[in-house]
Amino acid sequence: MGKELFIGADIGTSNVKAVIFDETANQLGESTRAYPTFFPKQNCAEQDPQDWWRNFTAAVKDLKSICSGRHVAAVSISSHVPSLTPVDRNGNAFMRSLIWMDNRSLPQCSRLEKHFKKLLQENTPAELLPYHFLPKLLWFRENCPEAYGRTWKFLQPKDYVNYKLTGRGMTDVSCAGLNHLFHVYDRKYSKEAAKELKIDLEKMPEVCRSADIIGTVLPEPARELGLSEDTAVLCGGVDTAMAALGSGILKKGDIIISAGTGGNIVFCTDKLAENPHLAVLPYVVDGLYLQTAVQVNIGGVLKWFENCFGEEYAGIAKRKQRDPYDVITQCAATRPAGAGGLMMLPFLNGELAPVYDPHTKGVFWGISPNTQRDDFARAVLEGVCLSIRQSMDMVEEGRSTADCIMVAGGIAQSAKWMQIMADVLQKPVVTGPGTAEAPVGNALLGIRKFGFCQEYLDVLPNLSAEYIPDPRNRSIYEKLSERFRKLYSMSKELFRESFRDGRA
Repeated sequence: MGKELFIGADIGTSNVKAVIFDETANQLGESTRAYPTFFPKQNCAEQDPQDWWRNFTAAVKDLKSICSGRHVAAVSISSHVPSLTPVDRNGNAFMRSLIWMDNRSLPQCSRLEKHFKKLLQENTPAELLPYHFLPKLLWFRENCPEAYGRTWKFLQPKDYVNYKLTGRGMTDVSCAGLNHLFHVYDRKYSKEAAKELKIDLEKMPEVCRSADIIGTVLPEPARELGLSEDTAVLCGGVDTAMAALGSGILKKGDIIISAGTGGNIVFCTDKLAENPHLAVLPYVVDGLYLQTAVQVNIGGVLKWFENCFGEEYAGIAKRKQRDPYDVITQCAATRPAGAGGLMMLPFLNGELAPVYDPHTKGVFWGISPNTQRDDFARAVLEGVCLSIRQSMDMVEEGRSTADCIMVAGGIAQSAKWMQIMADVLQKPVVTGPGTAEAPVGNALLGIRKFGFCQEYLDVLPNLSAEYIPDPRNRSIYEKLSERFRKLYSMSKELFRESFRDGRA
């Protein structure tokens, strides 16, 4: 009889990633399936829940083909959050989901901040932003009243997939922690806040712990996926939390930059800082919380650059049979620190941390007759790192700073980008062995739940690389960091004017 298998998956902003492990934490396979995000108009970002399910099932089938005939003991899923995904009493998602990048609820957010700020901060210290679930909920109720009445439950992406697997509409404490109706300390919904806002708590999913088994796979999806009807489904968690677990963030003081299309700068703590800009997630490790600075624009900025200006790089990549992103970062690394005086504000789609400005946009500043093609590529990488540095300063304010920084996600696979990151942050940067930290965290959650390890440390993958700051670049990036802040400060009123004129 073969060893038990465990599937971990993550419903990301750009794709589903899934891994399959055996009970001794050996990774046997990985699958990635991409899907689109829709931007129907200004400040709107949507995804089709059916895309999540279709691509999750395809990824699981890929994994099962590798391990045909072997028993999968458990499945655990994480996802991007917070999204607004209404489903009816039959569990059907009858509209596109308003995902975390969606800012259309700015008026509702401003109204909540003005009239209910004190009440809501009793539940969580995090400042309310259009990013969060609650203003999205009010926008939906006000603009789609019939659909609101039709809604049985509001689910997060991973909770929707879990419902399709088990028929149970539930969520976990890390997802609920981003819902200002949920008290992050008492870990229950606030009846007082719901009453004041006239929100029906029956529409909210039941909350449990990430490692709790919410059910087993129903007969129809079991047949479709090649799973057994006794395969357990764990509740899972926020992608950030599961990526932290998969990267070995297990004690207070640990910091991780979890970066895909967007990302999070995450500080692990047992005592919450009174910083309203930081989101709060109850963690899978008992007694600990994650405080996070959420950034919209990280890996997605490089993708935008490749889409718009990557034709020459694509030609090089084709001739050398290499990935276009590798070519861009390699070419960027041939230019000196500071990109020949060129700087980028990477805020293409508005931004949360570090500026918390839904109107801000991207800027290239400092173009001269001496500016070269690869200076633009380097300015993109440096701009993202300078933005992360500003968020890091906010996360570490009033705390002892970490000796080194873990970076997880797709950008961690670029050695050139990670060296720039270390130089900009002026701290050693360490990375893991792959790009699937959140799926790995989910798989480890199942392995420990079923008793195949006593501690997560026993089964964590080894680190793969360390990048040491180049002291020759320290003074350059100190000056650039200050100039980066000034450039945004001097530009923000122009962003607002453009938004008011309808040209944003």
